[in-house]
Amino acid sequence: SVQTRRLVELDALRGIAAILVMLFHYTTRYEQLYGHEVAPSVTVPWGHYGVNLFFMISGFVIFMTLHRVKRPLDFIVSRFSRLFPAFWAAIAVTFLLTHALELPEKAVSAGTAAMNLFMIHGLFKIPHVDGVYWTLEIELIFYGMALLLYLAGRLDRVHAALLALLVLRLSYFLAEKFAGIELSWTLSHILILPYIAWFVCGIMIYRLVTFPKES
Repeated sequence: SVQTRRLVELDALRGIAAILVMLFHYTTRYEQLYGHEVAPSVTVPWGHYGVNLFFMISGFVIFMTLHRVKRPLDFIVSRFSRLFPAFWAAIAVTFLLTHALELPEKAVSAGTAAMNLFMIHGLFKIPHVDGVYWTLEIELIFYGMALLLYLAGRLDRVHAALLALLVLRLSYFLAEKFAGIELSWTLSHILILPYIAWFVCGIMIYRLVTFPKES
């Protein structure tokens, strides 16, 4: 069916995004941090854009999911089970390995690791157990924003909210670029403004595909 093909295509895009990010870290990023003994024959300096692709996919998938669920609790349980168990396992493994291998520049305290378990530690500027986990907090905040729109009955009239976020993001950019003013970091982080455009792209692609006459 068309719906099945669409989901298969999303899975393929997830795979492409994951490969891009992995190649970026194993080639370009590793070279920046540590340097290779032998220069890699291939580098992928643009591989970090795979993260942006992940955010677009999330915008698409989360709104598709919210249009299908019957109760808010179903959404919360599905997202929690998808993110937290694997994240907690990764936190534990990373924490133990960095201490066992005696990597002081990478190891964090047990208290810091415990605060990481809530996945919103970045809001309080608490260090990551592993820096590459930063995207999960962004995803979690987006899930919360989408759930609030669902509870407010605004999923089908989401355009105003998305436009407001984009205008706010533009205001931040213009204030810093032309006036040298840094607006509230906390507000920017809570509203994931540096990345909101990618989520908006995913949401609008979903709406164009699913509700072409309304979008």
